[in-house]
Amino acid sequence: MKRLLFFLSIIFLLTSCQGNVAPNTETDIPSTETGEDEGESSPSAFATSLNLYNPLTDYDMYHEGTGLGEGMNFLFQSEEFVLAQGHQGQAVSFYRILQINEEAGTIVITHEFMEATEEFEAIQKAIDEGDDLQSLLEQYKQLEPNKEQLYFTATEVAEEITLQTGEELTVLPVHIKDTVYYFAEERGLVRIKYTGDSVIELFGEEQIAEANPHQ
Repeated sequence: MKRLLFFLSIIFLLTSCQGNVAPNTETDIPSTETGEDEGESSPSAFATSLNLYNPLTDYDMYHEGTGLGEGMNFLFQSEEFVLAQGHQGQAVSFYRILQINEEAGTIVITHEFMEATEEFEAIQKAIDEGDDLQSLLEQYKQLEPNKEQLYFTATEVAEEITLQTGEELTVLPVHIKDTVYYFAEERGLVRIKYTGDSVIELFGEEQIAEANPHQ
């Protein structure tokens, strides 16, 4: 029971830090408006950022001892939509659909199906039985979006960080509520920093998750 309560508290922390926002509500997703000088260059600039920071590279971020972290494997991409499988807090699995919007310069999570839901079980069964991933993506992206959460954008200034391994990297930060995702050039996601009040109250300070050393 204590272990279950601990995992539930971690999931609560993760969702509160990431700002799980219902559709049609205000979010941190950048405006699609562009200045006159930007014109049609914005989509091409965003495409360059996608190629440079590889945000659709599989990742598994882990923090020893707290249960914080997140992983995502990108299973299939069809035009601007992506089907992904992952986990939150080393505890609960999910399937997600993400939308790449080059005009807006964003990748946004539009659908999330958590473990033990009807949709999750149906997708899992279909994959286990060898169903076509493109057909699955087409089927489930037609559902009403149940999430509107930013995953990647290139609107912030790149910075230098040092990983816990001592490696120095140039990274692009993406702020999502009280969580910061760091994408490295040619590497994809390399760090998640949890800065929310609930994390600090529980663990005493901000927490950092990086590549899972047990993989």
